[in-house]
This record gives sequence, C-alpha cells and structure tokens, in this order.
Amino acid sequence: MPKLILGFVSIIFFIVMIGLTIYFIKQYLAEKNGNNIRNLNEPSGDILTDINNCINFLSVLPTQINAELLQGVILPLEKIKRIIERYPEKANNSHKMTEYIIPLTKKLADDYSFYHEHSSGGNNSTKAMEACEEGLKGLSQILYKKADSMLEDQFYDVHAEVSALLQLHSIKP
Repeated sequence: MPKLILGFVSIIFFIVMIGLTIYFIKQYLAEKNGNNIRNLNEPSGDILTDINNCINFLSVLPTQINAELLQGVILPLEKIKRIIERYPEKANNSHKMTEYIIPLTKKLADDYSFYHEHSSGGNNSTKAMEACEEGLKGLSQILYKKADSMLEDQFYDVHAEVSALLQLHSIKP
C-alpha cells in the first residue's frame, strides 16, 4: 500500500513539474516576443501609448486631490495626442517625452496623491505636496510649450507651401 501511494504522489509530482515547465517556457517566449505586460512607468516606445497610459493614470488618481492641477497636465497631453494622431511625423522627435516628461509626471502625481492621502497635517507632508504641485505646474507649462511648438512647425510647413503656391501663380499670367 505505501508503494502504491508513493507511486501516485510521484506521478502527480511529475505532472505538476511538466505543467510548471510549460508555464515558464510560455512566459519566456512571451517576454522574448514582447507580448509581456509592461510596467506603467516603463516607456513603451510608442508615444501615443505612453500618453494614453499617462492620461489614464492621472484620471484614476483619487478625486480628493487637486483636480484642477491634474487637468492642467491632462489637457496639454490630450492636445499633443491629437496633434500626433493628425500629423504622425510629429512623433519622430518626441523621445524626450517618453523618456523624461511622462515618467516624471506620473511620479509627481503619484507622490502628490500619496502625501495628500497620508498627510496628518504635518509640515513635511505639506512641503512635499507643495513641491509636487509646483513640479506638476511646471510640467504643464512645458507640455503646453511642446504642443505649441509642434503646431508652429506645422504652421511653418503650411506657410512654406502657401508661399510656393503664390510664387507659382505669380509666374503664370
């Protein structure tokens, strides 16, 4: 009888090991092919995906924190997203956004939310919240400038095309 139980336990152990091996091989292949779930703080390489992740992150933060402050960051991000959707070539030089600005925005908003939820009216928490708030305001201004510069580039491209058309029409009688 003990040999029979030992045999069944060995078979079950062997089946579990095969199952675990298959599971880990699938995980490895998924990571190798890039199908793994990325960390929200890790840039995906696609500017639109990173902007959407940032907007979603900011949208799900607790509503008790300064919604006006978060909207000041979300609005320029949405503006940049619309510009890139309309003019995909504008995404070519936006690597600084995915590498620096978006992760910093998430970190400051997360820190602000943390200190807001866990502050006990202490001076340190208030100072940390103020520093995060100033950082988010600064990032909002940077994002607005980035969006405006993206539009200015498009304006100059259109201006050049209009100038060329005017010259062509003035040459023809």
